[in-house]
Amino acid sequence: MLAFNLYGLYSLLYELFALLLPFYGIGFIVSIISLIDILKNKFENNDKLIWVIVVLGSNFLFVFNIVANILYFEIGRKQKI
Repeated sequence: MLAFNLYGLYSLLYELFALLLPFYGIGFIVSIISLIDILKNKFENNDKLIWVIVVLGSNFLFVFNIVANILYFEIGRKQKI
């Protein structure tokens, strides 16, 4: 009976992973677009370094990845010189 419960847990985790993988892939692609935009343009002070750290660091956390990219496109793009 214990093996059946573990199988059910593995099955649930597999389905959850399969469900979230496309969203993580989209977030990763948007992060690459953000990094290209950050590295192409000039920013004031150390803002470029801060945005690179935020966008790269956000790839490790799924929810923050989406939030960080939205923040960059809404706030960071206005800070360009």
